[in-house]
Amino acid sequence: MFSYPQAPDAKGVEGRTDAKPIVIPGISVESFELLLGFLHIRRYDDTPPFSIAEWIEILRIATRFEFGRVRTRAIEEITREEHQLNAVEEILLSRDCDVPQWMRPALTKLVARATTMTGAEAAQLPLDMVVDIWRAHNSFHGIENHSGQGFHHRYVDADQCVALNLSSYYTLHQA
Repeated sequence: MFSYPQAPDAKGVEGRTDAKPIVIPGISVESFELLLGFLHIRRYDDTPPFSIAEWIEILRIATRFEFGRVRTRAIEEITREEHQLNAVEEILLSRDCDVPQWMRPALTKLVARATTMTGAEAAQLPLDMVVDIWRAHNSFHGIENHSGQGFHHRYVDADQCVALNLSSYYTLHQA
C-alpha cells in the first residue's frame, strides 16, 4: 500500500487520515481497536480487563491473522470463563477458531442436559451434527426412538455417551 508511488499531496492514500482508513475486510473498527487495546495493555498489565465477549473477538482476530501468542492467551482466558458460554457457542467457537479441546466438553453438556436443543440452537449447527447430538441425547436419557423402541444403551456418564457416539466431531482435529 505505502510502497506504491504516492501523489505529491497523498490525500487519497488509505491510512493517512481518519477520513480514509485502511480497510481490512471482515474486521470491524471496534474489533481492531480491541486487538490494539490488548496488545497495548499486555505490555503493562498481566491481566487485561476484557469481558468474555471481547476475548472471543480477540480470539477470532488472532486466529484469522495467526497471532499465536495472542490466540493462546485468548484461549486461556475463555477457558477460564467457559462456564459463561452455552454449549452451542462453545461448539461454534471450537469449530470456527480451531480449538478442538472445547468440542468434547461442549457436546457432553448438550447430551447431559435434561432438554434437547432448542430450534434456535439447532439452526446454528450443521444438520448432521444436530441429528447425531439428538440421537446421543436420547440414547443417554433412555428416550424412545421414532419406532417406539427404547435406546437400550447404558452409559456411565454423558462423556462416555459422547465418546461412543460423537467422537468423529472432535477426533478429526486431534489427529
